[in-house]
Amino acid sequence: GGECVLYDLEPSGYGIEALRELLPATNAAGVVPLVRVPDAVYDSVSRALDLGALGVMIPGCESAEEARQFVEWARFPPQGKRGFGLLYSDVWEPDGLPATMAKANAETLLLAQIETAAGLVAVEEVAAVDGLDVLWIGQFDLTASLGIPGEFDTDLYRDAVAHIVAAARMNGKHVGMVCASVGDARAMLAAGLTILAY
Repeated sequence: GGECVLYDLEPSGYGIEALRELLPATNAAGVVPLVRVPDAVYDSVSRALDLGALGVMIPGCESAEEARQFVEWARFPPQGKRGFGLLYSDVWEPDGLPATMAKANAETLLLAQIETAAGLVAVEEVAAVDGLDVLWIGQFDLTASLGIPGEFDTDLYRDAVAHIVAAARMNGKHVGMVCASVGDARAMLAAGLTILAY
């Protein structure tokens, strides 16, 4: 019943070379491959997409400007500035390059992690960025940044999650997070999250 797999290049030790095998295999299995890049830079975002990722997550988004730049890197013109370099010919549309670029723009999922106190302060502005699809809560780093590392059963943390969910709802965005158990997942769904990783 899983719908996607998130390949995490930040703490996992995976590099771009591993994606050359992982992404085509995941696509062939009918599962959506997402990639969390190690940092928010153009070549990390574009290379993951060129290798077959159907979505990209950037860590530590703290401003609307960062989110807008991310969207530009991930979308082909006219919506963005991504260079054309699709590696696999089976993703080309029969109608040619314009249709291929339009389909990629429409189907690419963009996720920005909110995982710092600064990101929390800017979350309404980040959520308002056109082309961004998901706010992803990095709960461990967020609690550390708020001075309560790992203290998820606190009003400060619960208020932070509610703040992120409210900003997302106001702007038609989804909210996602990693859950550790079925109970966690149910609580997250009740809190308004719509995408869960396990």
